[in-house]
Amino acid sequence: MKYTLRLSVHTAEGAIIRILGLVERRGFALARVDTTSPEDNGHLDMELDVVSAERSIDVLMRQLDKLFDVSHVLHLQSDTRRLVLKKGEAC
Repeated sequence: MKYTLRLSVHTAEGAIIRILGLVERRGFALARVDTTSPEDNGHLDMELDVVSAERSIDVLMRQLDKLFDVSHVLHLQSDTRRLVLKKGEAC
């Protein structure tokens, strides 16, 4: 199944590598990674498409939310792109 996640990340050395490594270690394959820096405020917006036939997206979201560099994680439905679940801080 394909899932789309949107993350807000503090820009720090190694932050993206930690996120991508965690996704891979949890058994998800990366289908797409998109990053934007909307303002020069020390944050980066990331959108990830991940694929897994057997893993639950909830476990991955909880693990990502625990990372120091991640301020919040959103799960978007890939077909309608509407917000399904919000974790962590308010957007």
